[in-house]
Amino acid sequence: MANLSDKPVHDAVPDNIAKLHLTRKKAIFDDLLNEIVADLYIPFKTQDPNKVNICVQVGGQSFNVLSNIVEQIVTIPILINSNSFHIKVSLPRVREGCKVNVDGVELYIKCTDQDNGHQDDLHNYVMNYLQWYFVVLQFQDTIHEGDITRTNIILKTMIPFFYSHSALSKYFTECIDYILKTEITLPRILL
Repeated sequence: MANLSDKPVHDAVPDNIAKLHLTRKKAIFDDLLNEIVADLYIPFKTQDPNKVNICVQVGGQSFNVLSNIVEQIVTIPILINSNSFHIKVSLPRVREGCKVNVDGVELYIKCTDQDNGHQDDLHNYVMNYLQWYFVVLQFQDTIHEGDITRTNIILKTMIPFFYSHSALSKYFTECIDYILKTEITLPRILL
């Protein structure tokens, strides 16, 4: 779109989309949605990163080094007086910051990136907004279908959101109340 009054255009969407068969429209929609999800989806962190940025200070000069992490040990390649060294330090020590003596030279080593995620606040805001938007859309769809199991799953997803605003949030309390009634109380009554 060139401005807000323009119609959205995309290479995958033909001008005569209204006249296309439903299966073709669905295929176009699926392609577009896959493209959107590929750009927006942030997967949950299931494993620790295998590289870390480290700031090495030597005699008042700082150098950034990208180091590998293997079994909570960081290997830092350093070149001192034409001699190559590979210093191995535990990851917790590097995160706290530590001093290491190598060939008579004292190095101060500290991790510079605790989080390898995006540092762009606008990007983070939009991603957070869209993720919650999709949760709310799922919730609306689930309510229309009357599916108790999916409703409970989505409410469990929403509990941290409500709790983060206030531990006394009425929505937080209602989520827990509904889940307890449908998963604990109701099944016992039906037995």
